[in-house]
Amino acid sequence: FRYGYTNSTKKENFGAFTDKETDGAPYTYANGASTVVQMVTGSSTGNNSGAYLSIGVVSANGTVTSATGVDDVVVLVWYDATERCLMYTYNDSPVTNRQGNKTATGWSTPVRVFAEGTDFENTGEYCKVAVDNDGGIHIACYDPVNLDLDYAYLPSSFGGKPTAQTDFETCVVDSNGVTGSNITLDVAKVGSDWIPYIGYYMTSCIKPKLAYKVATTSNAPAGSDDDSVTGNWEIQIIPTTQTVEMQSNQHNDINVGVWKNKDTGVMKTSLTTTSSSNSNSNTPNGYDSTSYGQIYGNGKTDANGNLYPVLGYAVKYGATGDHIETAQMR
Repeated sequence: FRYGYTNSTKKENFGAFTDKETDGAPYTYANGASTVVQMVTGSSTGNNSGAYLSIGVVSANGTVTSATGVDDVVVLVWYDATERCLMYTYNDSPVTNRQGNKTATGWSTPVRVFAEGTDFENTGEYCKVAVDNDGGIHIACYDPVNLDLDYAYLPSSFGGKPTAQTDFETCVVDSNGVTGSNITLDVAKVGSDWIPYIGYYMTSCIKPKLAYKVATTSNAPAGSDDDSVTGNWEIQIIPTTQTVEMQSNQHNDINVGVWKNKDTGVMKTSLTTTSSSNSNSNTPNGYDSTSYGQIYGNGKTDANGNLYPVLGYAVKYGATGDHIETAQMR
């Protein structure tokens, strides 16, 4: 882990970051990395490592003063591959220089996100975390035992700093077949509610999927109960006719994004009132490929007032290689 902040438009060092390409030999992570980064798991931290992790920031809006101690809170979730569970830790003094530290100094005692002894105690692969503008923490992940998509929420009142697993609200979003890997997560405010939008892959039908919360009476309502859909989440299979390309290592993501106000996080239409050309372009670009077509952003709403998100994913296209396909609900 390393951290820093800057408002410079120049290539220069800041915080724990060094511009190695202009200030020395090209930087290779494996070469002396322990002297310029901090270890959070593994090494002498006492925390088991894993292949899946995600990081987010509860922003203090750039305010860092010694008088108030106000600072960003960095939050980290990762899948403990030894204990097979999703863990959460935070750092509320990230700008403190701890380069070379191997004991996770400054990071909180990790807590489980999903309760031990429950049906989804082993969930956590492909984890993604998103922080809303109020400081609420949203987490989506895959359960490798039950083969489900799961969700967890930490209310903004905690400021990103839970002390126990019971601080999280959790649920199963989708349990239809083998589903919930290759996740991306976005969040936006609709009315007074923060709505998570999850893009993910359904292995059992080799298609992308989209899920977003529509029931707002609770923060983490179950989307699936004993493989039956509850209606608390909108869940859709993307009916692409192309072959979705996940690569041999299965690391391609099903990407989801929503158009929103960058300062408030409120979801908004991306359509304008000004006219524009409706003609498609078909001109070669600098990479000797052909670009054409139109991509539309948020513009139509469902029955609950949610503006539809856009998904993007890699597909095989004939013998010419991989393309990016986008999709949006009508």
